[in-house]
Parts: sequence; structure tokens; C-alpha cells
Amino acid sequence: IDDYQYLERLVGAKPLTNISAPVRIAPGPIERFAEHCAQEERARLNLGSHQPIYTLRKVLEDAGVHVFVDRLDSKLAGLYVFVPEFGYCILVNRAHLRERRRWTIAHEYGHFLADRDRPGVDYLKPMQRRPESEKFSDAFATAFLMPEAGVQRRFYEEVERSGDFKVGDLCRMADYFAVSLMAMALRLEALGLIPGGSWDQIRESRVPVQSLKQEAGIQSSQEDDSVEPYPQRYKLLAVQAFVDAKITEAQLARLLRCSRIQAREIVEQCSETADDGDG
Repeated sequence: IDDYQYLERLVGAKPLTNISAPVRIAPGPIERFAEHCAQEERARLNLGSHQPIYTLRKVLEDAGVHVFVDRLDSKLAGLYVFVPEFGYCILVNRAHLRERRRWTIAHEYGHFLADRDRPGVDYLKPMQRRPESEKFSDAFATAFLMPEAGVQRRFYEEVERSGDFKVGDLCRMADYFAVSLMAMALRLEALGLIPGGSWDQIRESRVPVQSLKQEAGIQSSQEDDSVEPYPQRYKLLAVQAFVDAKITEAQLARLLRCSRIQAREIVEQCSETADDGDG
């Protein structure tokens, strides 16, 4: 974050301003309020009411959130902090699977909406007694990644295709929304589309999730989002500073956390892709 702010000052870049206004958790069922907030955010970000969000990191970075990725202790899912005059920052554990990282990003975005002035740590296995903000963030992540209208549409398409809804169909839905099998099953249970306790039965069968996916004909999922340690905007600011001769090649390599040879390659790549007429 210090390096990011340094680059903004060096290049004279204006801070991102397309950030959502904070929300105050309303009285009543917290899941329904989180569902409402997720629908509002999907509409504000032009994500539609049905579609999966495959480039989640890019979408939220474009919305003014700074998403960093680095290897953390395996029991940590992510960290979040709001930095005055800079913005909201999320650190996600690179050691986790794609679906888990996406969930963490969406969960932390829930904290950004309802709890942004308070830094925090999210663990892979949360505390037994979860505070209200944790319940909201989990419910928000569920609705944001798996919108009710989209889940219902996809569920009925699967049923119409096969005449039933089996574990293989559940695997295909989880793959479509890029979430874990557990998250997909619990979402369908909550919406009353499959019987309660379905996920417990799958878990108790002790069949590995990977085996279930292979039986359903699902290949290994490709990364849709960048897993670089820093946001795309950070990289572009560093390259701009170098091109403007405001930093040396050695400084560029340090800022990009790479070798000088890799730094040169990044400059070349950015020069090829960033010529959009805006400089």
C-alpha cells in the first residue's frame, strides 16, 4: 500500500472514486438485507441479475477496491483494511483454490460495504459465535456470486435437460458460478430447490469432490482473473513512472517484485496492450 501511494503521488494519478456508499445493516433478517445489497451492487456495477462474475477481481478493482494476492498461513482466508485518502484494501491467500479465493474477495467486499472503517482478519474456519458483520458478509458473498434469479434459471435448465437433479448437475452448477460444491449446495438448500441436508449427505459419502467433478465431465477450471500480487492499476502506474523516467529499472523491478529482466518484459507487454488513445 505504501508503494501504491508512492506511485500515485509520483505519477500524479487521481484516486479511484467509483466506490459504493457504505450501508448500515438494517434490523430484521440479515440474509434478506444482504440479498438486497448484493442485488443493488450487481445493478450498480452492471453485472446483470443472472450471470456469474468470472472476472471478480477486475470488476471490484474497477469499482475502486485494491485487491492484493499473496501466500499466507493456510488457516487465513484474507485480510481487509480501509486506508484514509487511499481506499479499501483486500489481501487474499494465494495458497487457496480459485473458488475459495473468489469467495474471500466477495466476503471482504461485504465488509467494505458494511464495516469498512474497521480492519480485520478472516479465518478459513470462522469463530463459532460470529458477529453480525461476519454473517452479513457471508450472506452478501452468497447472493453476489450466486444471484437468486440466475441460480433458479440454471437449476430449472439442468432439471429440464436431465429430468432430475443429481450430484453431477450440482457439480456443473458449481462450475458455472465458479463456487465450491458446498457453497452451491447450501445456496440451493436455502432457496428450497433441493432438500435440506443434501450437502451433509454428499460430505458423509466421503467421495472426493474432484472425483465427483470428473464423473460429471468437468475439467480443471482455468483462472479468469489475475493472481498477480498487486492490482493491474498498480502495475500500470509503475510502468508509467518508468516510462516517464521517474524511477530506474532497478526501482521498477523492486516495485513489481520481480527481476529486472521480468520488469523489462512487463514494460513491453504494457506498451503493446495499453495504447488505447488515452495515454
